Parts: sequence; structure tokens; C-alpha cells
Amino acid sequence: MKMIKYISLFFLVTLLVACGEKQNRQGNLIRLEEKIAAPDESLKTSDYFASITYVPLQTTDSSLIGSRPRIVVGKDRVYVGSDKNSCLAFDLKTGKFIGSIGSLDKGPQGYRSSTDLWIHPEKDVVYFPGWRGGFIKYSADGEFLGEQKVPDKAGDASSYSYLNDNTLLVRCESLMNTVSDYMLAFDENGEVINRYPGKSRTDSLGDPANIAGISVYNNTTVGLSSGGLILLKSKEAGKERITMMQQPVFSHWNGKTFYKDSYNDTIFSLTEREMLPEWILDMGKYRLPQEEQDSKEARREKGAINQVMESDRYLMFSYFFYPEEGMRAYRGIFDKVTGETRIALYKNGFADDLNGFMPIYPTLENWDNSLVVFLQPIDILTWFEEHPEEAEKLQPEIRRLQEIKEDDNPVLVIANLKK
Repeated sequence: MKMIKYISLFFLVTLLVACGEKQNRQGNLIRLEEKIAAPDESLKTSDYFASITYVPLQTTDSSLIGSRPRIVVGKDRVYVGSDKNSCLAFDLKTGKFIGSIGSLDKGPQGYRSSTDLWIHPEKDVVYFPGWRGGFIKYSADGEFLGEQKVPDKAGDASSYSYLNDNTLLVRCESLMNTVSDYMLAFDENGEVINRYPGKSRTDSLGDPANIAGISVYNNTTVGLSSGGLILLKSKEAGKERITMMQQPVFSHWNGKTFYKDSYNDTIFSLTEREMLPEWILDMGKYRLPQEEQDSKEARREKGAINQVMESDRYLMFSYFFYPEEGMRAYRGIFDKVTGETRIALYKNGFADDLNGFMPIYPTLENWDNSLVVFLQPIDILTWFEEHPEEAEKLQPEIRRLQEIKEDDNPVLVIANLKK
């Protein structure tokens, strides 16, 4: 009889372990429909951040940042690309200008754009789009490291990132044409290591004869940390295509690389051979199916989570609807400690009740458990002018920001998340 009990107990434990493994493989479920239906008006910095640091970037004749700046943060430096300018490097703690990296020329070491840069922070390698379809590589110190080849036919709207020291990733995407592959892992020679399973976009607008107009939005407020939006208007009534350039489908945390497709509710962690489910973001009736991606009517009340970022404590995400009056972007935050989810309009940002200073609108970019964003000098000076009483109560290091000039470089804001 004891032996029967032991055998029964063994099978019970085995069943429980198997169920637990199955649940882990399916991912942790976060239900969002109720929160999407009734978002918060705004969020407060004290609810999510331990501290906020302001770093004015040094302004010299050689370090002037142009329009449409793009921030990428490395180990101890911040890299800034801007429209029609080379990439500039600044010290992350002091804001001191270090130097420029490469140049915008058509020579063998030149690149097409500094705003489309991305970085492998563990190797301190910065990537810029080259003139021959691949990328130009530079070290953090500005040393030219050669050309990074990419797989053929990855698409002209693809997103790139890294998996480990020797492997890079590309989510294949094309602006108006179909692509044969969904997502690839490849090496430094551009050779494909793995083809991940997935459904590529079915492009019914691929024929240029179907396009009524093209609009490009470089400065958007849809929660994106990079790229912009391209709106393809179809001649067919009620139909249009929104394409995200360099969509941030990849993110990194705790030594893992994550992937989130707009039309899949699952966040996967990636290895060189597998996609493993980690989280499921269930939007319920507000989820935009891939077959409705070009429907203007559907996008008014349905959206796709287009970016995620995980930190020690939080899982953050963004999505947008597209009603008649324009895009409405939202930021969502799931607290892994309390299990609470909050959602608010992206344009309302975080009210700064930590310092009593101006609200911040950090992008969903994780650097050392932090979010980063720029504040433009004109916005800072306007705030001081309109809030003299609040300014007197600020900490000295923040109050000193009113000494900047209108044509100075932006101020880097580093918002350190709670743990």
C-alpha cells in the first residue's frame, strides 16, 4: 500500500512539474482590455523612478547637434545622431563632448545617416547604414571597424539588433514589397545562422499603382525610441498602410534578447535557434489583427503593441489608435512586484513630483535600468519663465539649467527606475 502511495505521489509531482513547465512555455499572461478602456489621465515620476538626472551636453563649434536628434546610450557614453550631421559622442556622466564618429560621405568609411544608428553596447560597436546595403562599424573611440554585411533581401524597412557577441538579428520588412523571410539570425559576414518562424506582412499595397500618396513623419509621439512613421495612402477607399521604419521590435534585459511583433501578443526571448514565450499582452477586443492592418476603420479603436521594454521591476509597452483627429499614443506599465498595470496617454508624460520640475517624456529605452530622453533648451527656458515660484524650490543642480542658452545643445534626462 505504501508503494502505491509513493507511486501516486511521484506521478502527481511529475504532473505538477509538467504543468508548470507548460505554463512557463506559454508565457505569463497580462490582461489589458479593462485598462485600455479606462486609461489614467497621467502618471507621476515618484511612482516609477528613484531619481532623475539632468546632463547638459557640452556646446562647442564642433559639437552642435542638428535637428531630429536620436539618442543611443552605451556603457559610459551617449551617441547622438541628427539630421544631415555626423554622429557625436558625449560623456554620459558629465556631458563633455568627446568627439565625432565617422562622417556623412560616400567614401568607403562613410555612412548614409547618423539618425539610423544602433549599438552593440556589450562590444562597444556603433552601426550606421552604409551606401551599399549593409552597415558601417565604428568603435566607441571612433575607430573604423569595417563593413557589416547583412542577409540579402532583408528589406528596406528592416529592424536590426544583436543577440550575442557573434550573432546579429534582423526582422525582415519592406516598405512596399513582400519579403520571403520573417526574422533571421546572422553572423559578421552576413551569413544566415537561423530562420525564425513567423508570418511576414502580406502587402496588398505593394503595387505603386495602388498608392495615392506617401507621408513621412520623422518626429512622432507614438512611444518609439527610434525611426519614424510612413503613411501609404491607398486609392482604395478606407485603406492605408502605416509602416514603422526601424521599428524597435527587439529589446534587451538581464542578459536576454526579446522580440515583440506588432501582430502577435506574445513577447519572446530569443536564442540562436528558438523563440521562447515570456509574456503575453492580451489587448482583448482592442487588438488589431494582422488581416485588418490596412483598415482605417479598424485602427480607430484597435491597436498593436509596437514596442516593449523590460527592467528589473517593470514591463513597459506602447501602442496607438488612429482616429480621425490624429494618432493617440499610449504608454503602459506593468509592475512585476505588485501586479498592477497602468496606462496613460503618451503626450501627458510623467508629472515630476520628485523634483517639482517640468514633466518628462522618456522613450522606452532601457539603459542600466533607466529611461532616457532629451529636453530642448527652449522648453526649459520657457518653463522657468512661466514657473518662477516653483523654480525657487528646485535643487541647485536643476535650478542651474536656467543658465543654458536657447541655441545650446539639448539636456539629456536619465530617469532611473525603481527596483
